[in-house]
Amino acid sequence: MRKLIFTTTIALVFMNVTMTQITDWESRGIGGGGALYNPSFNPIDPSEIFTVCDLGAVFKTTNNGNIWTNIPFTQLIGWHESQMVYSNNQTRYMISSVNEENTALTSLDGGVSWKPLNNYPQANTAVYYINCDYNKPNRLVISHYDGLYFSSNGGMSYTTIKSANDLFIGGSVFFGDTIIVATSNWFAIITKWWYHLERSCTHRDSYY
Repeated sequence: MRKLIFTTTIALVFMNVTMTQITDWESRGIGGGGALYNPSFNPIDPSEIFTVCDLGAVFKTTNNGNIWTNIPFTQLIGWHESQMVYSNNQTRYMISSVNEENTALTSLDGGVSWKPLNNYPQANTAVYYINCDYNKPNRLVISHYDGLYFSSNGGMSYTTIKSANDLFIGGSVFFGDTIIVATSNWFAIITKWWYHLERSCTHRDSYY
């Protein structure tokens, strides 16, 4: 008798779950439940936007967010530090999580194809920041956990600006030939000479 009651109860619960099962779903946006980071607007065409998800997806829209497409993971893999860096031509830069390691990539055809920047110091170390001069995209700054570097030739060679532990870049701005890079502890002004300011310590060197 007890077995019959137990079996009947289980059957009724199963039938209730089946009858109340949700059959209609409505999309509430991209991401699949993951956090979204760093929306990047194309300055030439603001309706083109890239954003990344901490689950690895990279999303693109060309109609101001009405429709999004997922960039194949064989091209780009998103992570917290990933962000599309635009220029006034077809050159673009981005950090992609290749084999779960942040790698700096460059594209010369507007993002159709990508290749790694392999010439920067400690090329096998995770990259946490990259930015370029919008009007002169061969001029770029790139950083690891413990180093900040500058290139004036699109990554063919680099000059070390700063070596430090726990290096966090807050942002960088390009003003003509001048670059300002801000970190949590100091900032650098890069011109024909670059200046590194840290507390009362001042250092000056040339990248030419």
